[in-house]
Amino acid sequence: MDKLNAMKTFMRVAELGSLSAAARDLRLTQPAVSQQIAALEQRLGAQLLFRSTRAVTLTDAGSGYYQRLEPILAAVDEAEEALHGQRHQLQGNLRIHAPTGFGQLHVTPLAIAFQQRHPDLA
Repeated sequence: MDKLNAMKTFMRVAELGSLSAAARDLRLTQPAVSQQIAALEQRLGAQLLFRSTRAVTLTDAGSGYYQRLEPILAAVDEAEEALHGQRHQLQGNLRIHAPTGFGQLHVTPLAIAFQQRHPDLA
């Protein structure tokens, strides 16, 4: 069982109140969502959801788990977004070799504008 994915799946089920709606949202099958929730419940040793034919509601244990899990998964998402943003920012040194006259006339204005757009580039 991928614990992080199971936690995210549980969060979507809790938010949407339906295994089927969570499955559609996560682009999974309903049995896959149900299996992830069952595996998570087994791992935790607690029932997280009341399941009926019409709706899914949180148990007391599920509600407490949801409240503790929400900031953790938000922090994980934030860390991933920060890393994703860093990968798309240019960093390091830029070296350009050109004749002096050409560099002063053409390259310098472009390099200044480029560096203003990418401040982490030296």
